[in-house]
Formats: sequence, structure tokens, C-alpha cells
Amino acid sequence: MHKTHQQVIEENEKRLLKAMTDVELPIIRSLIHEDFVYIDENGQLFKGAHSLNINNIEILQITKIEIEEKTITFFDSVAIVNSVEKRYGLYKGVAFSGHYRLTRIWKFYGGWKLIAVTTVLI
Repeated sequence: MHKTHQQVIEENEKRLLKAMTDVELPIIRSLIHEDFVYIDENGQLFKGAHSLNINNIEILQITKIEIEEKTITFFDSVAIVNSVEKRYGLYKGVAFSGHYRLTRIWKFYGGWKLIAVTTVLI
């Protein structure tokens, strides 16, 4: 049975968040485009998958993510996911928790790849 684009994005979102908390870097890298762009909650810009803090768990380790709300909107070959998440983890060894609004943008290249994320602390 074929999956809808909605179902594929929902599955990719679950895989991504689980991989983030489980520090499964190969899965994360398989989901994001090599020219991925990320703006963190401090406004810092990261370009390319290699520049992310996920590469060094001594800097950032997310231990739990709770989805409080989520919408997925499609525009042709682009899916925009807006969510509010409660995140827990360690940043440079110090425990943190906070509410974040995220926008994740997925693009279809024969398969869905995450191309951009913006995170805002709320």
C-alpha cells in the first residue's frame, strides 16, 4: 500500500525526533539535505549538515521532546511543519528545559529531505 505524502512527513518527523534524542546521527543525516539551513533560538545560522551541534553531544544533548501541537501544510513539493515542543536536555553539561516553536521545511527530491529549520524559544 502506498503512503500519502502526509503520512511520509509524519513518519519522518517521528524518526527525526527519535534520532535526536537517541543521538542516531546516521538517521539524522539520512533525513536532512546536505545544504540544510538551521536558525537556532539565539538567531545563530548554521549552513550544511556538518555545522550542526548534533555532531557533538558534549555541546548539546536533547533527552526528551514532547509535541504539544503540530500542523503540516503542503505547497506543491514543499511541506511546512509548525510545532510547539517542550524539550529537555543538556547544553554544555547544564540541564535545560523549555518550550520552543519550530518550523521545519521538507522538500521532495524523489524523496522527502529536511531543508530548513527555525527554532524560537517561547
